[in-house]
Amino acid sequence: MSRIVSPWLGVVMAWARMLIVYFPLNPAFDKFTEPLFAFISIVLFLFISLITAGGGIFNLSIDETGTWTPLESCGYPSNYTEPEYGLVLNEGPLVDLARFLVFLNATFKNLPAIILPFLTIVLIRGIRKAQDRRKKLRAGNGNEDSPKDNTTQLVTYMTVFLVLSESTVGITILLQALVISYSTDVIQNFGVLYISTNFYTIFNILITMNSTVHCIICMRLSSQYKQCVVKYFPCIQSKKNQEKVISVIPNTVSAVRSPTIKTTAV
Repeated sequence: MSRIVSPWLGVVMAWARMLIVYFPLNPAFDKFTEPLFAFISIVLFLFISLITAGGGIFNLSIDETGTWTPLESCGYPSNYTEPEYGLVLNEGPLVDLARFLVFLNATFKNLPAIILPFLTIVLIRGIRKAQDRRKKLRAGNGNEDSPKDNTTQLVTYMTVFLVLSESTVGITILLQALVISYSTDVIQNFGVLYISTNFYTIFNILITMNSTVHCIICMRLSSQYKQCVVKYFPCIQSKKNQEKVISVIPNTVSAVRSPTIKTTAV
């Protein structure tokens, strides 16, 4: 279930960042940076996911769908048969509710890929305005040098990868929802379900790749992530310090070395 919740957590993070960037002096938005807000968000979306993902359970059941007759070469007695079982649609009061939950689940999975790009565009505009204000402030103080900020690239790359991975999976789930909800015989449309399930498995590889690349992108573009890695892996920091010492030693020695004066006897 954590994989289902993760895209929505990305939407919540983009929304919280957007509000903080546009209203930096508003103390009401400080609660978005507290652990309690993160915990409430995770529990809320997890609860919604449990409800929507369980919709398909109500309108499907295993029931007898036919009769299996063995071949003569199988060695069974004559007139031997066995019932065949498969998935069938229930006819009951919960069918309409189950169909609604199936479509709600498909919508719930596709919405992050639709909402996040718009939030990202608004967030990038706010970040650029904040960068322009900082540049003007530094120029007014006589300091025109500003450190390189990769926040815009970081947000853009992460949004593109998330939209590509989540939209493909969401489309396959929507196709499955259409087949299950509007088909009177699931066995008859088993081929469509089988193909969409295989595509769902393939597209899940994109999600795995997105999760893998996510760490690399953050390590490459985010200074906060770099500081976090150095904090929890002190060996990296010690290696960097060692390289700095080695590069400084020759300059130090050459700077304090006294000149050699050659004298000759007269």
